[in-house]
Amino acid sequence: MSTLLIDGHNIALRSLFAMSKAKPLSTEDGIPTGALHTCIITMASYIKRIQPDRVMVCWDSGGSSWRSEVFPEYKAERSHSSDPSDYITKLILFLDLAGVPQIAMAHLEADDLIASYWNHENSDSMLHILSGDKDFYQLLDQWTIIHHPGDKEPWTDVRFENEFGFKPDNMRLVMALMGDKIDGIPGVPGVGMKTAVKILDSVYANEQQLIHLESFGKIKIPPGVVKRNLSLVDLTKIFLTGLPTLNQFSPTVPGGQGWDELVAFLDRLELHVVKGRLMAHRLWTEAGWSPKKPQVEGHEKGDRLWAY
Repeated sequence: MSTLLIDGHNIALRSLFAMSKAKPLSTEDGIPTGALHTCIITMASYIKRIQPDRVMVCWDSGGSSWRSEVFPEYKAERSHSSDPSDYITKLILFLDLAGVPQIAMAHLEADDLIASYWNHENSDSMLHILSGDKDFYQLLDQWTIIHHPGDKEPWTDVRFENEFGFKPDNMRLVMALMGDKIDGIPGVPGVGMKTAVKILDSVYANEQQLIHLESFGKIKIPPGVVKRNLSLVDLTKIFLTGLPTLNQFSPTVPGGQGWDELVAFLDRLELHVVKGRLMAHRLWTEAGWSPKKPQVEGHEKGDRLWAY
């Protein structure tokens, strides 16, 4: 059993940014479709590669996050960016017509939804996360793999520890010390990743000792900063109830229910490549390819990279 969780806004905005540097693509009526086409193909390529049993696209709610109540400056700078809502609306409609499950919940981000599914599903099945967000590193373990669009190799717990020198589950503590400039979360002044790891080693990665630590050498740790940041960045403790069940992935197929509506949508936006691949049964799957069988005994974790 394998599951693919897709960070919807992250992949959508990455596609939008990529197309901002490329030749514009649009319909004869001038409707821009480059980012939409790119995002669909990107999501489909990972579904094709991984061949998961279950798929869920997770979206930010679009409204205020509960994190803004904890820290009002959270993502405050992002409000000045351009509004991609029309493009996102078209993408959500495509996924709905194509039979790709998706979810958004009020005051929650995709991070919260993905983390909660991770907590629910973190057992003996492979969980794949498609996102360029480094926050998900903390969820890496022997059953979790992270895919960054554009990277040649996915991230495993083994790769992470080899490259960063500490275990993935300590990433949340490192982030609590460093903060996150992208999300507007200030860290301890003068602390980067190398120093954060040294501080963490000094308390043997003990969360409570880290929260109450007042200084490290010449570095002063402001009271409450680590605890506040940990409440904002720690995904390992998010456990939501009422999430939709992850069911067998069953996309819309030629001649099946909803096919005519899907074709009408693709024709209207002149997404001919996507339509052609759907009609040839090659958008979500590759003809003649089948996933590997699980091989657990006698293999290291990294050897199960594509095992289901």
